Amino acid sequence: MSLATVTLAQNKAAEVKATLAQNQAKIRSCQQQARRQAKSLLQGGLSCAAVRRVLAVYAVSEWDLGLAVQAAQRLSSLATSDARFPTSESVRTLFTEHDLDDLLQLFDDGHALWVPARKFASQFLREHDMFRWIKHLNLSQGVAPSAAEVYDFHESKLFGCTPCGQPRKRTVNKFVARFRARWAVRRGRLRATDAVDPDLLRQKADIVWINVDETCVACSPACPTGCVVGAHCWKTHPANAHMRVKKDTSRKTFTYVAMIASRPCIQAALPHFLVCSESRMPKLVARAFKALPPSRLQLLRGKSSWVTAETFVTILTELQKALQPWLPAVKPILLLDCACPHLPKKVLSFAQKKGLQLLFVPSCGTSTCHQNSRALTCFMSLATVTLAQNKAAEVKATLAQNQAKIRSCQQQARRQAKSLLQGGLSCAAVRRVLAVYAVSEWDLGLAVQAAQRLSSLATSDARFPTSESVRTLFTEHDLDDLLQLFDDGHALWVPARKFASQFLREHDMFRWIKHLNLSQGVAPSAAEVYDFHESKLFGCTPCGQPRKRTVNKFVARFRARWAVRRGRLRATDAVDPDLLRQKAVLLFRLQGLFL
Repeated sequence: MSLATVTLAQNKAAEVKATLAQNQAKIRSCQQQARRQAKSLLQGGLSCAAVRRVLAVYAVSEWDLGLAVQAAQRLSSLATSDARFPTSESVRTLFTEHDLDDLLQLFDDGHALWVPARKFASQFLREHDMFRWIKHLNLSQGVAPSAAEVYDFHESKLFGCTPCGQPRKRTVNKFVARFRARWAVRRGRLRATDAVDPDLLRQKADIVWINVDETCVACSPACPTGCVVGAHCWKTHPANAHMRVKKDTSRKTFTYVAMIASRPCIQAALPHFLVCSESRMPKLVARAFKALPPSRLQLLRGKSSWVTAETFVTILTELQKALQPWLPAVKPILLLDCACPHLPKKVLSFAQKKGLQLLFVPSCGTSTCHQNSRALTCFMSLATVTLAQNKAAEVKATLAQNQAKIRSCQQQARRQAKSLLQGGLSCAAVRRVLAVYAVSEWDLGLAVQAAQRLSSLATSDARFPTSESVRTLFTEHDLDDLLQLFDDGHALWVPARKFASQFLREHDMFRWIKHLNLSQGVAPSAAEVYDFHESKLFGCTPCGQPRKRTVNKFVARFRARWAVRRGRLRATDAVDPDLLRQKAVLLFRLQGLFL
């Protein structure tokens, strides 16, 4: 026994020594990890391996401090908002304080500590070249390379030649996805937060905006002296008529097309047009117009004075001719409204062929964005007044809606306050409780049960309905209003009477089920419960059988309202003590008989 005890003690001592050794090793590991973390915080969140990688990037990139700072910020474990986050000063301090002999081993292939750093630096510089290449394509050409092109660029930088063959698509996509995650590059284009050279943007966005719009111009006859009257009464007028105003000349309108450019030097060269019909503008007048001194106004005669798609194509042709000296250096964009002549496919394809880009202003924003419409309209004052009236009407409608909402909220607050004073019962709920009280021949227990079901308060609330509160509701209610309960024509009490009838029928069902449970120890089926309800409702046994779904839905709602379990009552339901006593005596006698 003594030998076994000694052996057991030795084993326990060995286990304790092993546990102590493990604990000491864990403590040393934690202390070493704490020292590393403290040193990492002093170095801007960079571990020793991360410092070597940053210095490798700094050396391999031929002392590019910006790339070294970028690598340090990527490898840092600190948040960007931290004051110790790596900056150019901290990276320069890392370089000056690092051991020079250790740094010179970066170029020694046999030194194992610097091999991962050299690999990271090479990969980082290749990815930086890829990033600059993608950025150049985005800013100079407005395009983005595909995933395969990015992978080929990386392979050509890695091996120094164009790679042969094509790797699997999965490999390409995984490589490009990791590259995008590291360099914050979106799929298709760079992020909007990336720094962009303003000169490149200015060269790319050399745009000329040209606003084009049409308006009607009234063409009136000559304005001689005298009295000008209508054609139907010019002969009978007492004054001497100077000339007769014919019906075909009393109303005549042409279409004027104007253009406004964003550059004054181009504005001076832009044409403007007067569109008229051949019947309104005879050839004689057209020839007289051509004989006038040359100007930028051009006359377009056609079958109608309206601008059509063919007319607008002619206008675009003349505009393209006028812009010819500037087209190699600028990109013209035409601002147009959504008029019918501007939208046909013929116009869009012709503008694309001529190098003119069309930008359509939505119909609802024409008066705001389209300055020609504001400058050329003859009814600007009327439009301003109409707009002010519409805004005033909108403000009035908004005020009316807000006032209605405020009144609704106030009314709802008053109802809730009154409901709290009445034990969580609304006015309709009070009528239902009083209807149950009256129809049940003044059974206060049923009225209290109905009030507790209709109350919005929790059962633990001190204001939860009781017999005293229900009796108070009855005594304080208007007697004349209560007498209208039995008036079939009074609309306010119709829902209350229906609720009271349904409540009393369900109470009879509940008592019947309770009697079957306590006296016979059985529970009626759903069909029997539904038949009992129908017999109470119609006063006779119903014929036929409804659908099973209807029966189940009705019984489920009844069970939810009266807290009846499927098959038996809940254990918390009130049970008549006399029935329990009779049942216990009966069971005792049966046991005595069997014994």
